[in-house]
Amino acid sequence: MTAVLARTAAADVSFATRTDFPAGSLPTAMVAGYLNEDRLPDLIVADGHGLAILLGASPGLFSTPMTIRTNSAPNTVAVADFDGDGRLDVAYASALEAEVRVQRGDGSGGFAAPQRYVTGTRPNVVLALDVNADKHADLVVGHGDGVSVLLGDGHGGFAAAREVDTGLPVHAMVAADFTGDGRLDLAILESDGEAIGIFAGDGTGGFTPLQASPVGLRPRRLVARDFNGDGALDVAVVDDIGLSLLLGDGKGSFRPAQRLRRNPNLRAVAAADVDGDGRVDLAILDSTGCSLRLLLANEKGEFVDGPAYNVGSGGADILAQDLTGDGRIDLAVVNRLSDSVTLLRGDGKGHFDGAPLLEAGADPVAATVGDFNRDRHLDLAVVNESTDTVQVLLGDGRAHFTRPTVLKVGRQPRALVSGDFDGDGKPDLAVADFGADDVAVLAGDGTGNFAAALFVAVGMGPGAIVSADFDHDGHLDLAVANSMSDSVSILYGDGHGRFPRVTNYPVTPRPAFLMTGDINGDHRTDLVVGNLYDDKVSILKSDANGLGAPTAGNMGSNVRPLVSEDFDGDGQNDLAVTDEGGDRISILLGYGGDSFADPIYFPVARRPAALAAGDVNEDKRIDLVVINRGSHTVVLLLNTSSRSGAGGLSGPPPLLPTPPGPADPWERATKHW
Repeated sequence: MTAVLARTAAADVSFATRTDFPAGSLPTAMVAGYLNEDRLPDLIVADGHGLAILLGASPGLFSTPMTIRTNSAPNTVAVADFDGDGRLDVAYASALEAEVRVQRGDGSGGFAAPQRYVTGTRPNVVLALDVNADKHADLVVGHGDGVSVLLGDGHGGFAAAREVDTGLPVHAMVAADFTGDGRLDLAILESDGEAIGIFAGDGTGGFTPLQASPVGLRPRRLVARDFNGDGALDVAVVDDIGLSLLLGDGKGSFRPAQRLRRNPNLRAVAAADVDGDGRVDLAILDSTGCSLRLLLANEKGEFVDGPAYNVGSGGADILAQDLTGDGRIDLAVVNRLSDSVTLLRGDGKGHFDGAPLLEAGADPVAATVGDFNRDRHLDLAVVNESTDTVQVLLGDGRAHFTRPTVLKVGRQPRALVSGDFDGDGKPDLAVADFGADDVAVLAGDGTGNFAAALFVAVGMGPGAIVSADFDHDGHLDLAVANSMSDSVSILYGDGHGRFPRVTNYPVTPRPAFLMTGDINGDHRTDLVVGNLYDDKVSILKSDANGLGAPTAGNMGSNVRPLVSEDFDGDGQNDLAVTDEGGDRISILLGYGGDSFADPIYFPVARRPAALAAGDVNEDKRIDLVVINRGSHTVVLLLNTSSRSGAGGLSGPPPLLPTPPGPADPWERATKHW
């Protein structure tokens, strides 16, 4: 057969995905400031080798990082003008040492040799602020023995540390006037503690403990702002249970904690007015889900779920400030496991550049699109294998989706397909239940709800499913790949939601995916069955009575599940393929015939396992829905290609499949038999 050719071309296809910048090795913390005179914000990142300096190159872009190497791995960093020369200096510390290091900035992004100051052991947080109101920046260091306060002299030097006994090691800390006396106080989270401690400042650098307020188990991050507009500072805390809000009384005490969100994977929280309504909103970071979610404050003093966005792997810290110089709040995330910083540019109205993300249950493995409530907007259905469920999310045509409705199906569902199986004009669902050796058929009522499942027995270990009218009677049929019995089951529909005739055929070992198309040009839908281990496939060609016995074929090397659509609007079908090991998907642009460009990569979340395609925001461009099994999320890659009309869907997809055009890659790959 003819091999598929690859050629290099300019990237004519684009998706609204996250923007990542290299940030050293194992970065953990970050601050922003103006290190040179170009009036562009710069980033200073604490990483596993020292400090990575990312100078602003243009609004929203940063240079390749310069590294200040140290003998240890800094885990906290702060900036201020310690020597009064009008240039930002940097202070940082490592949990492996018992000191804080200060390096003076030269105004061009460079720094002098470090000066070292003794603190307590295992420092976790460094704050740079004026605690004694002498207009000189001081250092407050939280560490394993308490807090060290180093008063600055305004010339770059610091007095010997004054120690504050906190009783337990300090894990996180912020400074603000919690008591309303005009002096800076400290709010401290102690390692392995379950409370937030307020230490009242005396205006000279001394601090006295006040009564502690209970929070959740092992609190790890906090942020202080006036969230309810009463003039008193409040605190939002991330702990092992999730996110809590403690409303302050302005005297250093707090009301009992309110649990805002339960999620043990939260790692950080930031606060800012991201939508310009004058209220302080929250951004929370889920390191396992590779997601940053906004919680928007409303007029009732409540926080409601805002959009969520895909970020890198192992998120460790958030910045919420203007990082592009346009006066609008942006968000930046330090990604410890992907050695990067993700930048999300804000529009000032509560939305950010990047890939929208949806929570998709405990174990998402596959998805399909369809107009399940017949409002002419695409909806999503997502299979969750470990919970034996399907989640249905209704779309509004603007890439926004409702909270999911959960449907019970058989044991270990692994694949699904939508179609009108009972002939009532309303989309239904068919789900391959790997652990139950059956297919669950759920009849839709046209409002987004589905009836209880009807189960049809198939072979052992069904893991893939497609629908088409294989016997040309006007009713949709189903084909199911049975990976444990090395067979494919053809379920012929009667048009009333039932499948009275089932035919089983032996196929290539461990079948894992199915593709439909007109292989031999007879205008009938044929079936290709393949696996993930070699290039062998089984071809089932259609005749007047349905699909015939399989014949063997060869598809070439590296056969993988894929989606074929015209993503760039040039009239040629392109390919979209998941790269589970690389946490990304690739697009191969088609040029007609057997020619494809080299892959163009787009980052997504952890372990992308499946793809679906459709115009979810109704801009006449085909978008991608990416199922990420490792992060339990759905990432929406919204197509932003410059060509309009890239095969977009103005309404729901047709219920009956149409034969693929000549650009169908499966037709090209099999036409030689």
